[in-house]
Amino acid sequence: MAEQHRRTRINSQAQSMARALGWFSIALGVTELLAPGTIKRNVGTPGPKGLVQGYGMREIIAGIGILTSPTPVKMVWGRVAGDALDIATLLPALGTRDRAPMAAEGAMLFVGAATALDLYVAMQSDEVEVATPVRSGLRLDMRPQAVQDGLAPAHRRLEQPQG
Repeated sequence: MAEQHRRTRINSQAQSMARALGWFSIALGVTELLAPGTIKRNVGTPGPKGLVQGYGMREIIAGIGILTSPTPVKMVWGRVAGDALDIATLLPALGTRDRAPMAAEGAMLFVGAATALDLYVAMQSDEVEVATPVRSGLRLDMRPQAVQDGLAPAHRRLEQPQG
């Protein structure tokens, strides 16, 4: 059995997913900053427009943090924390009748799906441990003298010039 060496490498798949979430955060945050009234009206969330705009700033900051970090996967935990705030904010809207039918429920489904994806990525790691076989071009059991004495396997013997 070949000897195994453990080393770490970048988890590029998880980091790509984290960066995609970073861009999504920025896009969502800009939308929340520019159209808080539309979002509040459609979803029926209580509270001032400033709350939605504050959440927009939070999204933008989380996105920038993910995109600029050398460990973007770890930074996705900021999105998970924001998801918890979003869910807490949406809960009161679920019981109101002064909004479009199913709007708060749809928003809750959207936030729930985003939370599941955020958790999936955040629970990954920026690096993964991989096993690689230890290889060497040098055989430690093959001493030069054994080759010269003809004791090495036939395919390893050096031809000696006659003379």
